[in-house]
Amino acid sequence: MVSNLLEQACSRLLSQARESRDHSTTWITMFMERWNKFYDDQISMLTSMLAYLDRAYLLPNGQPSIREQALEQARKIVFSVPNIILQIEQGIKDWAEIERETAARAASGTGDLSKPESDRHPFITLVKALDMLGYYEEFFEQPYLDHTREFYATRSQKLFEVLKKSPQEFLEQWSLLSQTEAERAKAILLSDSWARAEHVAEVAFIQDRKKWLAQDGLHELFAMREHKSDDAVSSLRNLHDIFQRTGGLDELKDEWSAHLRSEVTKAATGEPAGVVESLLELHAFATRVVAEAFREHSGAGEALRRGAFNHAMDDAFEQGFKAAGTRTAEQLAKYIDVRLKSSNTKISEAERDALLNRVLSLFRYTHDKDVFRTFYTRALAKRLLKGSTKDSDAEKRVLQKLMKEHDPDFEKGLEMFKDLELSKDLLDAFRDKHHADQGHGLGDLSKMNAMVLQQSAWPITGTQTIQLPVRMQQAVTKFETYYKSQHHNRAVTWHHEQGTAVVEARFPSKKVPYQLSVSLFQAIILNLFNDSPRRAYQEIVEETKLEDDELKRALNSLCHKQHHILTKTAKDITADTVFSINDDFSHPVIRINVVQILAPAQEAVEDKRAHEEVDGFRQMALDSAIIRHMKQHKKSQHNRLEMAVMEAMLRFKPTPDMIKKRIDYLIESEFIERDPDDRKLYKYLA
Repeated sequence: MVSNLLEQACSRLLSQARESRDHSTTWITMFMERWNKFYDDQISMLTSMLAYLDRAYLLPNGQPSIREQALEQARKIVFSVPNIILQIEQGIKDWAEIERETAARAASGTGDLSKPESDRHPFITLVKALDMLGYYEEFFEQPYLDHTREFYATRSQKLFEVLKKSPQEFLEQWSLLSQTEAERAKAILLSDSWARAEHVAEVAFIQDRKKWLAQDGLHELFAMREHKSDDAVSSLRNLHDIFQRTGGLDELKDEWSAHLRSEVTKAATGEPAGVVESLLELHAFATRVVAEAFREHSGAGEALRRGAFNHAMDDAFEQGFKAAGTRTAEQLAKYIDVRLKSSNTKISEAERDALLNRVLSLFRYTHDKDVFRTFYTRALAKRLLKGSTKDSDAEKRVLQKLMKEHDPDFEKGLEMFKDLELSKDLLDAFRDKHHADQGHGLGDLSKMNAMVLQQSAWPITGTQTIQLPVRMQQAVTKFETYYKSQHHNRAVTWHHEQGTAVVEARFPSKKVPYQLSVSLFQAIILNLFNDSPRRAYQEIVEETKLEDDELKRALNSLCHKQHHILTKTAKDITADTVFSINDDFSHPVIRINVVQILAPAQEAVEDKRAHEEVDGFRQMALDSAIIRHMKQHKKSQHNRLEMAVMEAMLRFKPTPDMIKKRIDYLIESEFIERDPDDRKLYKYLA
C-alpha cells in the first residue's frame, strides 16, 4: 500500500514535469515548485502519518524508511527519464549563462552587478534535492562545470581580441569575474565544489593566454617599474599566483629569465655614464620581485632561499653581462672609483657603504673579473697617490670583501696601504735626521712628501721627464740618498707625473693669499711666473723639459674658465702663445682644488693600456694552463685540452677561439705539436 502511494505521487510529479510548456530556467522553477509540494507536503505528511510503521516495523527489520523509499521511487520514476535530465542540465546552463553574462557586463563597465538578472532560489533547492538523491555531481556539478569551461574560454578569447595591448587590463577583468564566480559558487554549490569551480574557471580563462600574459605582461610590468614600482610588484605577484594555480610556473620562469636578460643587456650596453645606475635599479627591482612577488624566501629575517626564479635572475644577469663584453666590469670599477673619492659628498657614510655593497653584488655576475680588478686597482692607486680617497677604512673593507668572496689577488690593494704606512714612517725618520738642514738652502723639508712604492703592487707604468726647480731637485736628491743608505741595492724610479703640490699664490686683486692644490707639473709651471708675470710657450718648454702633450694639458687646466689662474693670447696653444698671471683672479674660497684636465684621447689611451694589460695576463694564463695540461698528459685531444683550460680559468671565461689562438702560438713556439695523422691530437715537446 505504501509503495503504491509513493509510486502514484512520483508519477504525478513526472506527469506535471512532462506536460509543462515551460523551458530552461522557467522549467526549473516550475519543476522545483512541484518537487517541493511532492517532498515537503506529500512525503512529509505520509512520513508523519506512518511514523509508527517506520519505528516499529521497517527500521528494526532493516527495511528502508518511508522517506528513503520515496527518494528511491523518485530516482526510478522521475530522474531516470532522459528528457527530465536534459531539461535540468539545460536549465542549469541557461541560468549560469545569464549570471555570467551579467557579471561580464559589470566587469567591463556596461552593467550593474548589484542587480542580478536571475533567481537563484530554485537552483539552491535543486542542489539540495539532487544531493539527497545522490545525483548532485552527475546532474548539477558536471553541467555547471562544463558551462564554466565553455563560457570562460569564449570570454577569454573575446577580451583578448579587445585588450591585446594591455595584459594588465585583461587580468583586472579576470579579477572581477573570478570574484563573482567565487561568490556564485559559495551561494549555490556544495562546499566540496567551490575550489573545483574556481579552478575550472581560471584554467579556462587563462590557459590559451599564458604565453601572451608571460611575454607581453612582463614587458608591460617592467615598463611600470620606474614610476609605479609597488604596483608592478603587486601585479607580478598576482601573475605568479595565477600561473602557479593553473600549472604554468615553468613557462613564466622562462619568460621572466628571457625578458630580464634582454633588459640587463640593454642596460649594460647603454651609455657608459648610466650603465651601473641602470643595472643597480634593475637588480634592486628584480631582487624585490623574486622575494615579494615570487615569494622565494624562507621568512622575515631569514636567508633568501635560492629557488627557480632566483636562479633564473642570476642567469639573466650573467648572460646580459656576457653580451655586453668587458665594458660592464670596467664601468663597475669606474663607478666605485667615483663613489670613493673625497670629492663625492652627496651621500652619507652609511649610504655609501650600502651602495658599495649593492655594486659588489653585481660584480659576482661578471665573467671578466680580471678586467674589473685591473681597472679597480688602477683607480685605487690614483686615489691613494692623489690623496682623494674619502675613507681609508671603507677602501679596505671593499678590498677585503673582494679578496674573500672573489679574488685573492686583490690583496695587492692592501699592499698599497702598507706601502703608504711604511712611507710615512720613512719620511718621518728622514725629516728627523735632516731637521738641521732647513737652514742650509734646502727649504723646509717638513713640507716635502715622498711615497716609496713597490713596483709589483702599484699599477704605474712609464714616467714623464721634467726639469725640477733647483731647490726641489736638491730635496729629492737628499731623500733618495737617505733612502739608499737605508736600503742597499734598491733601484729608485721617480714618477713625478703622480706628484701633487700646494702652491701659495698672491694676486694683486686680493690681499689674502690663495692655496692652490695642483699637480706637480702645474706647480712647476706656476713657479716660473715668480720671475716674470708673462711667459711664452716655448720658454716654458725649455724651462720644464715637459713633453708637448703633457705641458699643454697642464697649461689648459690652469687657463680653464673654472679657475682662470693664467690667461693666454690664443685659444689653441702654439709656440707663439704667451701666458700671463690673471691679475683679476678671484675665488670664493681660499683653498682651491685645480683639476687637471684629462683629454678624451688621454682617457681612451689609459683605458686601452688597461685592456692591453688584461689581454697580456690572459695570454700568459692560457699559455700556462695549456702547457701544464700537456706536460702532465703528454698527449691530448683538442676537446679535452679545451675543457681543461676552461676549468682552470677562474678569473675569466675564455672562448674556444681564444684557446685555439694560444694553442697555435705554442705550436709555432715549438712547445707542442699536432699529430701528423690526427689534426685534433696534440703532443707535448719536452
